[in-house]
Amino acid sequence: MNYLWNCFYFSFSTFTTVGLGDWYPTGNLNRAIVMIEGALGWLSLGLFITTYANVLLR
Repeated sequence: MNYLWNCFYFSFSTFTTVGLGDWYPTGNLNRAIVMIEGALGWLSLGLFITTYANVLLR
């Protein structure tokens, strides 16, 4: 359970761009994965906001 919590904590701090520095990727492949995760997070948020706005405007 602690491993899962650490994964959520790292993903949340990456997505919110807080970047506390206590967890960070090492190696080029890991950095690339984190960059993709961050981009997908922002794209997902944009899609959610757009969909929600369309529902409200109908």
